[in-house]
Amino acid sequence: MKVLRLLITPCLFLAAPLFSFSQLYFVENKGQWDQQVHFKTEAGNSAFFLTKDGYSILINHPEDYQRLAEFNHGHGFDSLVKYNARATAPEKMRAHAFRVKFLGGNFNSKPIMEKPLPGIENYFIGNDPSKWASECRLYQAITYKNVYPNIDVRYYVQDDQLKYDVVVYPGADVSKIQMRYEGADKLTIRDNELVVGTSVGEARELKPYTYQFVNGKREVVGNKYKITGNTVSFDVKAYNKSTTLIIDPSLVFSSFSRSTADNWGLYSNTRC
Repeated sequence: MKVLRLLITPCLFLAAPLFSFSQLYFVENKGQWDQQVHFKTEAGNSAFFLTKDGYSILINHPEDYQRLAEFNHGHGFDSLVKYNARATAPEKMRAHAFRVKFLGGNFNSKPIMEKPLPGIENYFIGNDPSKWASECRLYQAITYKNVYPNIDVRYYVQDDQLKYDVVVYPGADVSKIQMRYEGADKLTIRDNELVVGTSVGEARELKPYTYQFVNGKREVVGNKYKITGNTVSFDVKAYNKSTTLIIDPSLVFSSFSRSTADNWGLYSNTRC
């Protein structure tokens, strides 16, 4: 448990970022994480990792994370939680990770960084300087071009939500989009939303809002999730294939919290 505290406690003597602590953003990987990770964003008790073939999600158990927050800083997810001098750290952190991979995709695409934010993050973790990383840039949008022929995937932050667009250009085959979920306990469709069951809570992808612009006007296209085993695809209704189609789900994590009090130790400039 001592090691865990060192990993998430920031160096408080450095200046604060130039933007809101509650702001979601993607941090580039310069060696502070596994080499498969391109970018990471985190909020509350959860983390989201972008990789060349998709993304991964790690969710810590809310109660364990709350106890750890109280033990370290005297507050938890609720900004009204008072300091508890008798708070003890959990003996272990329960967590669940799952991965989403775009099957049959082009994994040689280099990510395009967009909407850079001011400031940087430095990671001085452990005693091995070779594993430290400094001047890691921050972004609010990342695009992977041609994940499938004429199909891009763009991850971004909008209205304090983590979203991704699947951009289907003319000539593309939307049926090629196949997302395999690895490590999830269960996949179900509830109220037109994709529900991913884990041992510590649910993650949801909202109804895939789908549209295209025809003659300068936005036209909504019918679309719904389709589950085949552990693979998810889109059942898109008839649309104008001579015009770009946008599939726009939103990622929602029941254990994600967005209050500034919740994000202690997660948005500092330097991490030790």
